[in-house]
Amino acid sequence: TKNTGDDLLEGLPPWCRDLLMALAVVDVALPPAVLDRLGAESDPDLLRALEKRGIIERSHAGGVQLHEVARGLLHATVRGDELQRQRARVAAALEPEADLGLAIERLFLLVASGKLDDAGRLLNRFGADWVLHGFARAVLRASEGGQGARFDSWRLQAAAVIGDPALLSTLALPEAPTRADRLAWAKVLFARGQFREAAELARTLALESATSDTDASHKAVVLAVTALLAAGALAGVRQVLDSVSPHGPDEEALPLAFVARTASLA
Repeated sequence: TKNTGDDLLEGLPPWCRDLLMALAVVDVALPPAVLDRLGAESDPDLLRALEKRGIIERSHAGGVQLHEVARGLLHATVRGDELQRQRARVAAALEPEADLGLAIERLFLLVASGKLDDAGRLLNRFGADWVLHGFARAVLRASEGGQGARFDSWRLQAAAVIGDPALLSTLALPEAPTRADRLAWAKVLFARGQFREAAELARTLALESATSDTDASHKAVVLAVTALLAAGALAGVRQVLDSVSPHGPDEEALPLAFVARTASLA
């Protein structure tokens, strides 16, 4: 391996130089469709030569990324306006991709480029799926690079899933919170040991969403019951279930209610 990023690029055709500089701004393998959008030409011999030299490596799915050493060298080469140009190119090439890993990479590029409106729209599109499918820490890291209610919202929701005590102690409820924010805040209160406050907020949310969002209501009921049990407020469990489940019992919360009733009779 040569000593500088410029050395790696020396003698390569312009499209290939541009491709390697684009790969330097991402930490994931880019699939063939994205490479096509970046203008990579079909030159399997050249790509094989780069792979043999240890500059690029291929993923099992056929994607291409820089070798770790080459990425470090090119990171030092791609700076200033060129860095911003490559971030914009790759973000645009990733736009049609629905894969969560590629979408989160696009989010990082948009935040780093200062395109916070685009980043916010992407958070609203994928945020719930990211938080649900193992990308909560990535969402937290990306949201810390932005400002405003939208970023505060996803920072809270990601942190509530991560559950790190030191992180939870720094959180606050965003201004004009959504229901998802308030449910996340109830989880934070629970994690902080503020069980009665968590139960009251969760119960309120369950009532508000009982007819409009049964899934959210279900989650809020379970949290409210769990918080009341943690607080030792056994008599309150049945009251919560009666007040928020007029159309039938909550299948997950009922076992918790049974535990509460058994304990109260002991």
